[in-house]
Amino acid sequence: MVAASTRWSIYAGSATFIAGAMAVAPLGTIAETLLTVLGIQTDYGIGLLPGPGAVIGSLVWWAVIERPAAYSYRTGGAAGVLTVLLTVGVWTLLVALVYGPGVIVIGETVLVIAVALGVTTPVGAGVSLAVMYARRQSRVGASGESASPAE
Repeated sequence: MVAASTRWSIYAGSATFIAGAMAVAPLGTIAETLLTVLGIQTDYGIGLLPGPGAVIGSLVWWAVIERPAAYSYRTGGAAGVLTVLLTVGVWTLLVALVYGPGVIVIGETVLVIAVALGVTTPVGAGVSLAVMYARRQSRVGASGESASPAE
């Protein structure tokens, strides 16, 4: 049987992927441009762009939430924001590897990164809060504890 911490880390990564796929829609042109710049077919964008977020989301959830057993909404939101920052960072690094680090400081590139972060950060935080709610409720049902809404 899979340990609860591993299972919940996978749930968090899956939720991050689904939310990331939904966040690609409002980023439409930006997402297509990123894929074109990297030489990737735009047909796969809806699944490819949030892909790293699934892995990063699982790892961040395990490191920030499960390993230290920090089941508060504050750490849940922080895990979501950290996941977004790292995922956007991965794509930014890929662009820098393809075109050189100088491309990152160009005004338009900075604007694209800012828009991507502006759209995805609230999504990432919201998804992590939802997963944290479910995680806390599962602990309440399993142990008879009460989940304090103040945390």
